[in-house]
Amino acid sequence: MGAMAFSTLDRYGKARRNRGFSESELETALAGRSERNRNLLWLCAEIERRSDDVNDREIARRLRQFAERVDYDIPGDVCEQIRARRQFVDVSRIPEAVMPFYRHYLFMLRRERRRTNPEDALQGIELD
Repeated sequence: MGAMAFSTLDRYGKARRNRGFSESELETALAGRSERNRNLLWLCAEIERRSDDVNDREIARRLRQFAERVDYDIPGDVCEQIRARRQFVDVSRIPEAVMPFYRHYLFMLRRERRRTNPEDALQGIELD
């Protein structure tokens, strides 16, 4: 089959069809990808959903590319802490390469909170 030219999964987790490959070849190539990095792809989808500007979309694009290339993921219990928006998340268990993306996600949460409730903007979510 040679070098594959497929790029990414689309926003909803479905494979984008590139020219030159049949649908079955793409499905075979992408089998198990969403299972392997489920939590990284969840974080990417959250960043995409909350993106307001070009910088946010660029970070989401880079995170999606990163998730396609690595074999590790955010641990499930840590991801549950992030989803529940607990104030203290065990950041020592988040892989070091994922930390910039996680910090940007926290920044996006704080920015959203600042827009909706300006007087509570400095309380709650902490970076470290």
